[in-house]
Amino acid sequence: MEFLLTNLNEENTLISKNEHEERRLELFKMLLPEMIPEKLKHYNVDNLVGYDLLAKTLASDSPGTGLLDILKGRVPKAKAAGCEVFNQVDGKVTFTELGVISKNLELLYLQLSELLTIQKESNTPLIHIENIITSVAMIFYPAGAHDMKVNLERHSTRGVKSSSETPSKGGKGKAEKSLPVQFLINEIVESVNKNTKLVKITKTLLSHAICDVIEDFASVSNNKKIKCLSSFKGYTPSQPTIRRWLSELDIHEKSTQDKRRTSLIKLVDSIKDEFPIETIKLILKN
Repeated sequence: MEFLLTNLNEENTLISKNEHEERRLELFKMLLPEMIPEKLKHYNVDNLVGYDLLAKTLASDSPGTGLLDILKGRVPKAKAAGCEVFNQVDGKVTFTELGVISKNLELLYLQLSELLTIQKESNTPLIHIENIITSVAMIFYPAGAHDMKVNLERHSTRGVKSSSETPSKGGKGKAEKSLPVQFLINEIVESVNKNTKLVKITKTLLSHAICDVIEDFASVSNNKKIKCLSSFKGYTPSQPTIRRWLSELDIHEKSTQDKRRTSLIKLVDSIKDEFPIETIKLILKN
């Protein structure tokens, strides 16, 4: 099967040397810059080592897995070039397009490994094929959005003065490092909100439970070496810190006839059931 690359003509406009260099550097933040070969040629980077890899991969006998390998190798490079994995809006932390790609790539490789094992034993069930197709779609849709964002976001904000406060370098670095932990907390809150068996949950109770869960996680094996935990004393955010993060999130009230509150032990156990060690590790290592 023949795969086509996009032909994108660069505008014939005069730009400054600084602008030219900024546009050139943007290409290094992209995951598949080869999809716009004319732009690579325009900025004289079409002959760099590795930029012929995509064409060779698509022409190979295994273009699908080869393409996944390319993306897996380039996600860390995009992060190193300054692309964020997490986004924070109004206190809620979510994955950026790059974060979604990184997470789903890990899941897809696990599915492929399971599929190879199944193939050795019997015919591949259709459900496994469906899972893989779904994961691929979830990767490449945000992949396109990510690359388009890299190309457009700086130009769309030029001339607009930011009204937000600029945190100090140290404070900003620490805040960014904690984003994976805040994302985990967001996920836990959503899980608790959906669990009808957990009633009368206060933010103070939940903050204690989350603190216990992360503390137990950090005590296992080499988990305390995970980068986002290193800035916290004891490798765990304090209960007041977690409580402050929870202040901007909604804890749903659930109608119930039971007058008893959910205990701390039950809440911790429920969170650990939904977020076993490997799941927490997958989130925090992004």
